[in-house]
Amino acid sequence: MYKVALIQLHPQPGQIEHNYAQAVAFIRQAATDESDLAVLTDSIWAICLVPGSFLEKHQHQDAQKWILMDVTYFIDKSGQIAGRYAKKNPWHPERPFTSGSKHDAHVAFNTPLGKVGLLICWDLAFPDAFRELVSQGAKIIVLPPFWTVTSRPKRRPHTNP
Repeated sequence: MYKVALIQLHPQPGQIEHNYAQAVAFIRQAATDESDLAVLTDSIWAICLVPGSFLEKHQHQDAQKWILMDVTYFIDKSGQIAGRYAKKNPWHPERPFTSGSKHDAHVAFNTPLGKVGLLICWDLAFPDAFRELVSQGAKIIVLPPFWTVTSRPKRRPHTNP
């Protein structure tokens, strides 16, 4: 059994140093509490880490155009990147700005915690992604989300936090 720290930050727009310091403090606390894995939402040390997701610039297939993709990483205890995943399914407000990696396969990869798969946010609405990762032996699937109070359903808020 593994201990996982789920870290919910409230980043301040434009306050990069403050946001970084806040993340570092929570990650250090997770390590002190002997967590094996720390997972941040959006925005590493002696524990495995999924640092939320980041926008990255990628060259499009036609090599004439650059696109933005939402990407997350699994960083092991030694600081090495054990796995990388580019979001396949941007949520509708993201679509004008980011592209999905629809042509890349979902890949489970080996970590000190066993086989892990990564997804991001709206990918959770696509059960085939989970099936692909589980069929490859993933025992842990990490999915850093970005959900806000305004994005939750208005019906039954007590069961849809």
